[in-house]
Amino acid sequence: MTPPCSSRQLEAFFDLCTDLLCIAEFDGTIQRVNPAWERTLGFAVDAVPGMPLSAFIHPNDWDATAERLARLARRRRPVVFECRCRTREGEWRWLEWSVASVPRQKSFFASAREITDRKRAEAEIQKLAAFPRMNPNSVFEFAGDGQLTYFNEAAVELACALGERHPSAILPPNTTEIVCTCLVRDESRLRVETSFREHALSWSFHPVKASSVVHCYATDITERKRADERIREQASLLDKAQDAIVVRDLEHRVLYWNKGAERLFGWAASEAIGQNAFELLSKTQGDACLEALRCVVETGEWSGELVHATRAGGEVIVASRWTLVREPEGRPKSILVLSTDITEKKKLETQFLRAQRLDSIGTLASGVAHDLNNILAPIVMSVKLLRESLTDPDDQRLVETLRHCAQRGADMVKQILAFTRGRRGGRAVLNPAHLVSEWTTIARETFPRSIRIETDSGRGIWTVHADATQLYQVLMNLSVNARDAMPAGGTLSVALRNVTLGEKHRPLHPDARPGRYVRLIVTDTGTGIATEHLDRIWDPFFSVKSSGEGTGLGLSSVLSIVQGHGGFAHVESRLGQGSCFEVYLPASSEPEPQPDPEPAMPESLGRGETILIVDDERAIQEITSAIFVEHGYRVVTAGDGTEALALFAQQKDVIDLVVTDMMMPCLDGPATIRGLHRLKPGLPVIATSGLAENEAVARQLGQTRFLLKPFTTERLLHTVSESLRAP
Repeated sequence: MTPPCSSRQLEAFFDLCTDLLCIAEFDGTIQRVNPAWERTLGFAVDAVPGMPLSAFIHPNDWDATAERLARLARRRRPVVFECRCRTREGEWRWLEWSVASVPRQKSFFASAREITDRKRAEAEIQKLAAFPRMNPNSVFEFAGDGQLTYFNEAAVELACALGERHPSAILPPNTTEIVCTCLVRDESRLRVETSFREHALSWSFHPVKASSVVHCYATDITERKRADERIREQASLLDKAQDAIVVRDLEHRVLYWNKGAERLFGWAASEAIGQNAFELLSKTQGDACLEALRCVVETGEWSGELVHATRAGGEVIVASRWTLVREPEGRPKSILVLSTDITEKKKLETQFLRAQRLDSIGTLASGVAHDLNNILAPIVMSVKLLRESLTDPDDQRLVETLRHCAQRGADMVKQILAFTRGRRGGRAVLNPAHLVSEWTTIARETFPRSIRIETDSGRGIWTVHADATQLYQVLMNLSVNARDAMPAGGTLSVALRNVTLGEKHRPLHPDARPGRYVRLIVTDTGTGIATEHLDRIWDPFFSVKSSGEGTGLGLSSVLSIVQGHGGFAHVESRLGQGSCFEVYLPASSEPEPQPDPEPAMPESLGRGETILIVDDERAIQEITSAIFVEHGYRVVTAGDGTEALALFAQQKDVIDLVVTDMMMPCLDGPATIRGLHRLKPGLPVIATSGLAENEAVARQLGQTRFLLKPFTTERLLHTVSESLRAP
């Protein structure tokens, strides 16, 4: 029999015990504690006796603790419970209590052991245990042999949504193989996608090798797949768009580059994405693009025109629209850029503006031509008077030189006016040699003196059935190109030759049909054209000139005109050695029409008839009056239409003929003629003008003949005689 412990041994045991020991009354007053209280809760041993047990227990745990102590007092049976106790620093620690009553006394013994770490572990275990159940995704667990050992409520709901009662029905067909693969592979995750009744499922398998189990998470990704498909369709539509669509971040890096951008700029998407957009596209307009970036960041959008580089080294003009794309919270994220190629449009606009300028020049030229012809008219009409009054041969030669120069000036005005106004005179039989002769006069007056001009029209050049103005434009376009190719000077040669082409010439000229042609040859000693450009020089808007120096329409216009006349063109050129352009025009079998000869002095001169001269040019009034008086006519003059009508109203019975200008201030020629005919129906009128287009207006007025200024004295007197003698 084991001897009982002594009091000293019990005291030692009480002090050395690692558990918290205490003796307390049933009302909760603590009588004694051991040193473990100080080690665990921080309270000194001598400070605890006399304190209520409730001072140490968490308020939320005290009611349950008090009820257990009351039950102990009633039944005298030991109780075990857990509660949180406060440390001296105010922390709460979990303690597990074992309490027993002291026999025949109103007190109890209690021992407590700290279980804080255990409670935390239990909480984590409960959390982990609850995680699969509460996870919104479908969670599965498989044993190492592939058997399904667990699934959560979300897995059940997913199976029901797919029309199955049990989650095992929706598992991938090769689940066992996947599970075994997961456990032997080094990867921490294996993803699989499956289809189930038009639904797309994503499976993510995670091996737990220590436990030889595999956890799996399943997600219905049907909507995401559909969204991805819509995105792909939209991307396909973006790729089919003709516009270039580019997305760039705020650091200018390209994020998206559609097929339209590939077509417009030349870089493939794989080459452009990640590149700096400024360095790629805006090498020459960096400042403009920086201003666009500043504007789009400040206002959210920008639109305008930019010049961008291409991969081939060229440039394109684009109408660009920039839109700022923001994050959901409002922060700027990227910039969406839509660019439309307007290069051809801008070239057409430039050509349209050029045409407008030419039209304005034509209008200006009309006014200048009218004024110049008014200036030349007195000179031309004075020649006959001077010739009759001068008898010295030298004076006669000077008068002839004066007449020749005045006529040359009139012809130049006529040519310039026809070219600047671009009038089409209709096709007629003509001799190209005359066009070359007229061109030579203009070219030698206007081209730089450093360019030597040589012409060779040959002999007996055949006629062609053509529009003279259009052929003149062909010659001018070719010669202007030749001039521009010789900035430092050189030789420009223009020649005409008759050629007959047969079947043997087809290899040399595939567009030629057998027959007779007139060949126009324009040769220069300029810079020449590179071989790779020869096939493109006839294309509209293609130009080998520097930017801003040409429209690229000159040669295309030449080809269009030549082909419209049934001909064709050919070019040979070498860099640094010049160019030779040949134009072939079908020859006509008709002879060249002869111009109307200059009329001789009429046999019957004036017999005292009165002529009213209406012209706002004083010099023309004086010279015309002198001619009429010299040849037997009486003269009345007026400076404009209003004055003429007033004089005619007073003297209509004595005035036999009116010579009036068509362009006058206050009241113009047509209005004046209509007024005269109202006052005296059948009155013969001669209308004069420096513009040829006024002839059609004059012909519609009735009893009216037309003279184009400047005209000779002989033509004037001949027309007056015809008008007075007409029935």
